[in-house]
Amino acid sequence: MTDAEGQRTFFHSPGANRLLDLPAFEPLDAPLKIFHLGYLLLLESLDRPDEVYGTRSARLLAQMRERGYEVSLDLVSRKATRATGRWSCRR
Repeated sequence: MTDAEGQRTFFHSPGANRLLDLPAFEPLDAPLKIFHLGYLLLLESLDRPDEVYGTRSARLLAQMRERGYEVSLDLVSRKATRATGRWSCRR
């Protein structure tokens, strides 16, 4: 669905994606070296801070590149909370 300004509408329920984190990708060794991460800003564990890379998702993407994967992303836009600058998530 798209609104009058051309913005897409997302209906999302986090479910198991809320728990998706770096250890889930460690055993990954596919013969085709293409890695796609969808809905990046809706993956709560991967959106947590990382001291070196900024976020855990940035660390994941760097690790995948180091392992020889071409990486791509599908982003969604969300409004940050004013107090923290972090993404708000309704539960």
